[in-house]
Amino acid sequence: MTELAVRSSGWRLSELIRLVRPGAVLASATICLVGASLASPEESIAVLLAMLAVGFAVASANVFNDVVDLEADRINVPDRPLPSGRVSVRAAMVWCSTLALLAVLVALSLSFAHSLTVVVVLGASAWYSLQLKRILVVGPLVVALLLASALVFGATAGTSVHSSVMIGAIEIAIFTFGRETLKGVRDIEGDQLGGVATVANVWGAETAVAIFAACCGVVIAVSAMVGALTHFAVVAFLVGIPGIVGSILWWTSGRDLTAWAIAGSAWLWVTGLAGIALL
Repeated sequence: MTELAVRSSGWRLSELIRLVRPGAVLASATICLVGASLASPEESIAVLLAMLAVGFAVASANVFNDVVDLEADRINVPDRPLPSGRVSVRAAMVWCSTLALLAVLVALSLSFAHSLTVVVVLGASAWYSLQLKRILVVGPLVVALLLASALVFGATAGTSVHSSVMIGAIEIAIFTFGRETLKGVRDIEGDQLGGVATVANVWGAETAVAIFAACCGVVIAVSAMVGALTHFAVVAFLVGIPGIVGSILWWTSGRDLTAWAIAGSAWLWVTGLAGIALL
């Protein structure tokens, strides 16, 4: 098959890989790994399978979300594979279904309960894309809970789901809620077109950034209550405080730092996960 034929069919491999958002897939799989490490895993193969199941599930959810958001993405991110036309909707849906099936099958190799969990997560992700993201505050809350569940899912590959795992999941959920709210600042025009109610396009960008800063402050408070000094130091000085400082800079810059603030909040994931691993 010629390169032209491959492109016209919507099956160009590099674009299909880009469609799953590899960074988000890797981040979710890493969260799963951290959860497993907190639970003292006995078998490395179980951890690997859990990471693969999470990765495939997140990849499938991301593809489905891009299909649903196609019209809004033509404005927000026109260079993405679907709005640019480099991948067809049909190819994307086949890709989405394949990834979902792989996620369920890999989870099933762990246990029926794991596969059922993946099915529930995939269902919740689809519901989010189709309806829940259009409800004010509910959208980012669902994303926060789904991402935090990756930590707990990873812990089930270990010996037990103890308090450290739950604390880490709470911190992930709080920070993610703030970051998802912040991301709405960038997507105001497209979200309004798609009928998505976000804090940014309903209450204003300033409120969205304020919520992100508040979430960073709450994460610091939660880490302080744990009693682990190294965990608190990492979370406070390498996650919470930089997030608050970034918010202040945004307020004083006349919104010129929106893209920088969102990109910077993504980098805080690295140090945040490191801090959770120290629980």
